[in-house]
Amino acid sequence: MQIGKIVIGKTDKTQNNSNKTNAYLLNEPIKDSFVKTKAVESVNKRLSTADACKEFDNLNNTEWNNKYSEKDKKAFASLYSKKAIDFDTIKKVGVKSDFNMDSMSEIYLMGKDINDSEFTDKLSKSLDTLDKNYKVTRFERSKYEPDTEYSIKIEPKNPTVGNAKMLSFSTEKFEVIGETEKSSNIDTERRQYVEVITSKDFRNNTESVKSSYHDKETLGTAVYKEVITHKDKNGNVTRKDILSESPIEGIFNLKYEYPNGEFKDVVKASVDEKTGIKTIKKDMESSNGTRTEFLYEDDPNGNRIIDYKITKSDGKVLLKQSQTFEVIDENHFVSSKNGMKYEIEKSDKELKIKNLHHNTETSIKFDKMIKGKHQQEVVGMLKKLSGDELFDVVDSLNKIKSNPHEKNLYSYYEPDKKSISTADNLFVFLHELGHAKDSAVKRKDTPDEDNEFYVGNKNIREVYLKERKAFNKNFPPAQRDHIDYFIQARGHYQGQWGGLSEIVAETNALANTYTDSSVKELSSRTHYLQQHFPETIAAIQNAMEYKNDIFAIEFYGT
Repeated sequence: MQIGKIVIGKTDKTQNNSNKTNAYLLNEPIKDSFVKTKAVESVNKRLSTADACKEFDNLNNTEWNNKYSEKDKKAFASLYSKKAIDFDTIKKVGVKSDFNMDSMSEIYLMGKDINDSEFTDKLSKSLDTLDKNYKVTRFERSKYEPDTEYSIKIEPKNPTVGNAKMLSFSTEKFEVIGETEKSSNIDTERRQYVEVITSKDFRNNTESVKSSYHDKETLGTAVYKEVITHKDKNGNVTRKDILSESPIEGIFNLKYEYPNGEFKDVVKASVDEKTGIKTIKKDMESSNGTRTEFLYEDDPNGNRIIDYKITKSDGKVLLKQSQTFEVIDENHFVSSKNGMKYEIEKSDKELKIKNLHHNTETSIKFDKMIKGKHQQEVVGMLKKLSGDELFDVVDSLNKIKSNPHEKNLYSYYEPDKKSISTADNLFVFLHELGHAKDSAVKRKDTPDEDNEFYVGNKNIREVYLKERKAFNKNFPPAQRDHIDYFIQARGHYQGQWGGLSEIVAETNALANTYTDSSVKELSSRTHYLQQHFPETIAAIQNAMEYKNDIFAIEFYGT
């Protein structure tokens, strides 16, 4: 093996808790499923819904100048019957805003949830501080920090003076802590419409500009550029973080630029023009100084190496992994991970995998395991999997449903059937296999109510919550949105630990491959996860290795 040249060996010249019954879609749209039922009755006797509607009509005709329509009245009646709204909120914030009933319900419920009887009063006073040239149109409770943050949308009364903005607030002082503005324009270089999100974070003195476009091939939205400018308390620029497309489609370059003209390559991806070798080098730090060093290389023949190291600021190594994959010929492969070596052989009917350390074998019989019209495409993908992951396929799955290539982003795992529905993308499959590993392992030290082994791990949960808190403190919604799938605390379709469940799955993928051009929509989320959640990733990877070590001792002896 030679770093930078991918020479591993001789190569044949002839080679050419959520509800567990629901599928876990890789790119499932996250819908806010929050049910507004947490409100409690006032100390005063609560009116019946019918009487409340009569009172609403009375107030609307007298004090509120007929501000609310019949549609608003029906919305009020529905929310009131669920104890999800009150008159006080409408009187204090409704009359000085264009909030609809849903927004006022969110305000009422947030005050109840955080047990702040003065929440509505404080919010009302904060509205008085806003620019009078804008109208206040929507309230949104933060899905990332639902107990301490919320946003208010303001729109210019005169549309020619600017764009709508989302203002972020903290419940600590009820002052604006950031603002986000969206716009659309034509990128002359890309020759297409793009969306630009400009965000200012007043807590950390940063301003970011994030650009994305609609990908016609995958029909998804892909970020292609982001610049974060850091400033000191006097407004002087201290650093710019420039995220941009690299020669390897699906991977970003990240560069830090300093006022003195110096720069640092944090992530650098390149393709050697002579050999075709792809190289991805990462040397990143999270907010607390935890360092991630990552090297990925592959060549046109399919050989690859991956080195992964995570080190705390005090020098403690949290994770150290080294793996290789060598193509002997089109049907024979050798992989290794941390000294454990595997031989893989493909025939017309099956893949045979041998663990050379324990002298054990397993196999994947194509007709038995892989169903659907696109079996051979999936077989081609499985040939690229390392031996340890192929053993996990056998241990964790009963079936693989094959999909066409264009359905990559619609892959999912069904735990009740131990089945993955997937196309031929390695990253996507490894993500779903991460879900399968999490559900397939069950030991006595896992809480009974937890169906997922790694998500139920107390240490992993603690590390995840710590890093999530630090990330939210250091980044505004514009950057949080990159990884909403992993950090959404409220309304995640998999529930309280849904984000961690997705990190477990994504960790299994990013530790073994990268997001290529066919899943480039996932590039920014994987980049942010890998840089800013290194301790969570290390805890998950170590738990997976621990499981493998323990099982190896149980089944094969020492």
